[in-house]
Amino acid sequence: MKKNNKDGVLVRKFKAYELTPNSGLYVKVIENYQDEYGAYKAGDELFITGKDTPIYFPRKENSIIKYEDQDVHYGVMIPEGEARYVANRNTGIISIIKGPLLFLPDPRTEVIVRRVLDPSLCEVMYPGNNEALSHNISLQANTTEPFEAAVYSASVASAACAIDEDACLPLRSFNRRVKQATGNSTFGTELNRSNKYTPPRTLTLNAKYDGCVTIDVWDGYAVMLTSKGESGIRRVIVGPKTAMLEYHEIPHVVSLSTGKPKNTESLLNTIYLKINNNPVTDIVSVETKDYCKIEIKLAYRVSFTGEDFTSWFSIENYVKFLCDHMRSVLRGAVKKFTIREFYENASEIIRDLTLGKKLENGSRSGHVFDNNMVVADVEVLYISLDKEISDLLIGTQRRVVKQNLYLESKHREFSFISESEKIKRKLFAEENQTFREQKEFEKQSVALFTELAELKAKAAHQEASLQEKTILALEEIKDLTETIKRHRRIADADVQLSIDKQSSEIVANAQKAEADALTIKASAISDHLISALRGFGDAELVSKFAEALGPTQILKVVGGSDVKSIISGLLNGTPFADRVEQLITESAKDK
Repeated sequence: MKKNNKDGVLVRKFKAYELTPNSGLYVKVIENYQDEYGAYKAGDELFITGKDTPIYFPRKENSIIKYEDQDVHYGVMIPEGEARYVANRNTGIISIIKGPLLFLPDPRTEVIVRRVLDPSLCEVMYPGNNEALSHNISLQANTTEPFEAAVYSASVASAACAIDEDACLPLRSFNRRVKQATGNSTFGTELNRSNKYTPPRTLTLNAKYDGCVTIDVWDGYAVMLTSKGESGIRRVIVGPKTAMLEYHEIPHVVSLSTGKPKNTESLLNTIYLKINNNPVTDIVSVETKDYCKIEIKLAYRVSFTGEDFTSWFSIENYVKFLCDHMRSVLRGAVKKFTIREFYENASEIIRDLTLGKKLENGSRSGHVFDNNMVVADVEVLYISLDKEISDLLIGTQRRVVKQNLYLESKHREFSFISESEKIKRKLFAEENQTFREQKEFEKQSVALFTELAELKAKAAHQEASLQEKTILALEEIKDLTETIKRHRRIADADVQLSIDKQSSEIVANAQKAEADALTIKASAISDHLISALRGFGDAELVSKFAEALGPTQILKVVGGSDVKSIISGLLNGTPFADRVEQLITESAKDK
């Protein structure tokens, strides 16, 4: 904007922008210039955001690219569990941006697109959802941009995530006012904000049809997604799981036969394959060996197994394939039975044909197909026959039942009589056997008693003979013992005699030696020496005697007698009496 001030100087007022990290301006460089961020050439395109430039002042070299009246680009809220398709303008590749995220696309290379679903595909993916179908039809009719599309989230109850652009973020532009400075023409800015209370912005998150195409795969179901183009990549989603479709992915549609019997006149188109305990009911018309036609209503229980999930979708109409195959098997097998044979064992025959023979543990292997489909069980709901044949069979069966009941009654009577007589015969045989065994036991007892008596007599005779032999042996042992003792005494006497003789000889030799020694000693002693020794001995004897008695004791004994009388009285009749008396006399003389 151009305007003259009061001095006539031409000044310009520029519109400044307040940006946030989640908003930006798409700018085209129209002249070459250089700033603190680098050099730019004419034709370059810039995307300026609030991350680097919170306040943007337009330059004369820049031109802001607008889309209609929109010059500021805002971010889009992508909550948890939601996503957006984002296309690359240069390569055409469309990728998925998942939340939670506040996504700000770069307008130079990125653009958020919406996907339009074909009405037929929309009906298959979201059966009975008229809102989604109407929305896609309206988008398909009003599509004007190459990247514009429609989307529907299978999570209808969830809060789909988009942002109401009228109440998105507190992003706003303001006017930059330029004032004249004193003395020259300079630019200044003023930020004008309201002085009234502004309530906080409110976000409306309702991007039900703005995000990625999403489907909820329930437990027990599977969906196969196929990529467009040459790659043809397929992936199978097994529930429970929520799947986000890539922009180039299309769900694989299977067409299933309906009605009873199953045919192709009424098909059910769906993308959801029930993989566990899927009930399939069919009516099969067969003919027996005797040309009787039968209608059988069967209920199969089908499951899909194995790790090759893509094989489950290899047969588009697996219901018709299953029913056609089982019809062929049943028709060929029932043709080998008569109406009566088949009617009586229909359930077991059909189970053997569809599930295989019973194994040792009572279970059945089931019928497995090439697409890993397994018939795990089959139930015979009813068997329908021609009324005339049915009446005949029922009448015949009734007669057979009556006859069987009569025969059963007679058989029971015969069995009762037969069993009674058998029991009587068994009782008589048992009694006879008991009598024979008793007599045999008595006979054996007599024989045993006789044998026992003989054994006792023989044992008594052997015992007497043994006692006699024992007595003789004891006597012989006694005699032998006495002989041994006698010999031992004789030997002891001889030994003792020899010892005594030797002792006597020793004593004699010792005495002789002693006598010889005394003789030698006597010849060596003189008479004077003998007298001296004798005197010495006598004196010693008297002294010891006197010392032993003591004066007091002697006086008590003799009662005043003289010593001579006392000693004579004490030693009277002894070898020492005369000698002591002689010594006392000699002693008195000496005094």
